[in-house]
Amino acid sequence: MKLNPYDPRQPTEPEFFIGREEYIEKFNKNMERTLYGKKPTSFAILGEWGVGKSSLLLKLKANIDKNKNVITTRISIGSDIPDYYAFCQLLVDKINIDLTKNRRIPQKIRDNIFEWKFKEVKLGVVTAQKKEKTMYLSTGNMLLEYNLKTLFDDFISKDNVKLFVLFIDDLHNITRKDKNAIAALRDLFQSLAVDGYKIQLVFTASSDLFHDVKQIAEPAVRFFEKFYLDAFSMDETKEFLTKPMEKTKFGITFANESMHYLHKRTNGHPYFLAFITQRLVDLMDSGEINVDVIEKYWELIFKELIEEKFERDVSGVSPEKEKLLVSIANREDDMVVPKDVGGLRKYYPELTHDNLLKKVGRGKYRLYHPLFKEYLKTKNLEEK
Repeated sequence: MKLNPYDPRQPTEPEFFIGREEYIEKFNKNMERTLYGKKPTSFAILGEWGVGKSSLLLKLKANIDKNKNVITTRISIGSDIPDYYAFCQLLVDKINIDLTKNRRIPQKIRDNIFEWKFKEVKLGVVTAQKKEKTMYLSTGNMLLEYNLKTLFDDFISKDNVKLFVLFIDDLHNITRKDKNAIAALRDLFQSLAVDGYKIQLVFTASSDLFHDVKQIAEPAVRFFEKFYLDAFSMDETKEFLTKPMEKTKFGITFANESMHYLHKRTNGHPYFLAFITQRLVDLMDSGEINVDVIEKYWELIFKELIEEKFERDVSGVSPEKEKLLVSIANREDDMVVPKDVGGLRKYYPELTHDNLLKKVGRGKYRLYHPLFKEYLKTKNLEEK
């Protein structure tokens, strides 16, 4: 049975990843320079919801995992992490667990890491037996720094590892609770680099991350090399619709006009492309997908998109906010300023934070995607 390679709910598998060549090349060149002696550079992958930040993170990790002199670990940060200290504790636990399971590390070293973790780290107090002193790790950075340095000095570097890379997905789930978190991470990883440790940080976050912290953490803004992701170009959309089909030998192809049609309907947005393409491939046994095929199934696919995405978008929105969204959708002009739709200025930042509006200029907003606008307009018709 051939498995559909498109899945809007999950990051794209590295083998099916397309585009972003400029960022991949820049990252790979930086890694090579780091392995030959340069201090590691930390990277921030930024973008709106659904544009493929996690997919790029996985692709970079898959590429670097091929190098026997590099060890990596990846963690996704949920919204349930209460504060920065808990975040650092989570990182420490995940790093230790991943290292003890990494078969590229000799079993003896993995056993030593396992023994060190459970015998020397107890309830946030680290008894450093080899150094004959007790360290009370009262801050998240102290906890993370001690563990990273100890792991690198006593274990990782003994296996000829020249670089350790920490990949963090959805860092904004912490920075929105503590705006000082990004400054703390900058301080830590800059200090590690100055002390000669080849430990690199790569993370994803929402596109507004540095706007939110700029005033209190300007050095952190400058410290990270930033990759800003946007929707696919037309060429990237074509590659997205052809590469997975060719690799899986599905027997399904997309006509050229259908690629342009889908790009226009989705604005090249990776999530919506993946959602619609997955449904089309499921509905077709084989053959060519042309515009007639897409239009034949469009009503069915759009109904599923409403149920799985758009209804969830508005499920937690108050009636006043939902009414505002519908009013915006029924304007001819996609761009809106609060005074044009009955004021309610206080709701615009909140709806932007919820990824339902997008700020496109000083005091100017628009709905986050044309398909969401299309849904809201049908909702208005139902109410009438």
